[in-house]
This record gives sequence, structure tokens and C-alpha cells, in this order.
Amino acid sequence: MLDVSLLMILLLGSYDPKTKRILYTIKDEIAKLSTFYDDFILIPLLLADIEIYDLVSDIYKLAIIERFEGKYTIMLFNLRGNIIDVSDVEARTLKDIEAYMKKHFNIAEARKPSIFNKLRFLAHESHHVFIVRHEELTRCGEYIELAYLILQDLSPLKITLLIREGIPISTMLKELIRMARLYHESYQDENDLLYIIRRIIDYIINEQRRLR
Repeated sequence: MLDVSLLMILLLGSYDPKTKRILYTIKDEIAKLSTFYDDFILIPLLLADIEIYDLVSDIYKLAIIERFEGKYTIMLFNLRGNIIDVSDVEARTLKDIEAYMKKHFNIAEARKPSIFNKLRFLAHESHHVFIVRHEELTRCGEYIELAYLILQDLSPLKITLLIREGIPISTMLKELIRMARLYHESYQDENDLLYIIRRIIDYIINEQRRLR
């Protein structure tokens, strides 16, 4: 029987309209890429579409909720931290999802952590984190997220920083890249960006196969 593994890929970037479109394009590309592998299922995650709940339960420890249009996907983890249930639920709000989990999974309480705790958890649980800098005139929130993850001891080997050609890199960011020995690439356009991501994911999967 084929051993199938789940690989979560976290996507970070600004939420201006152009970068947001690029992030969703990457997410769709990774989902399509997953069909090429028999032994891995790729789960691309966008921070803005995800909620996390710490659960009070005899069976479940944590839930990751992904928001789609008109529905939510619930991923439940047991007390050992292994994913043991995935459900798609039609609902309008997170309150409906909370009620659904309590009723159908016998969960006493569901608590949402802070945004930084959510980011830290998702980054550490993901097999890789792509940070995309696509537009120059944004608030650079992705750089704050990058600095925070490095301070939280996330391995630089799990991070790829992707910056569109022509966007200047500040001296402070250059020093951060050097200090963390962070891998980064520049890309010309959307097609170039998707090619880079496909190649990196392929390297990740080959490495995971080697470690089995």
C-alpha cells in the first residue's frame, strides 16, 4: 500500500490587490501540482483564509479551518499532533463552524490563538514557507512576518523569499538575509515565479522521499 504524506505549504505576502491575486494563483498552482504526486498531498495555505482553534477534547487537540466561498474545510489533529479528520462543511460564519465542531466532534471548547501564535504554529507545522514581495508600494507586512519567524527560531531552510525584479531591497532586509542565511530569489513575472515554486517543491518532495 502506498504511503501518502501531507505537505503543508504556507504562503505569505501583502494583501494589496495585485499581490493577493498572485498569492491565489500560487495556491491554485500548488493544488494542481499535487495531482502529479502519488505519494504526497500538497496543502497550500494562505494566512488570511485560515483560522486555528485550540480544542478542549478527549480526542482532538487542534483544528485548522480553511475558508472558501460558501464552505469551510475542517482539519482536526489528535492529541499527538497527527491529522485524523478532514471535513468540508457548508456554513456562513465561523460561529456556525464552532457550533458544528462542538456538536459533531464532542468538543467542549474551541479557543482562537493570537495572530502571531497562529502564524508561528502554521509556519512550524508547514514543510515550507514562501514569502512573496510582488509590489513595491505596500506596508511590507511580509517582512515583519519574516523577521518574527526568524526570531521564533523557524529554520531558514524552510523559508524561501521571492522578490519581483525591480523592487529595491533595503539595507536592513539585506542584513536580515545575511544573518539568517536565508535563501531568496528574484523573478521576472508570474510565469517565472510559478516555475521557481514548482522546482522548489519538487526538491522538497525528493528530499522527503530520501528521508523515508
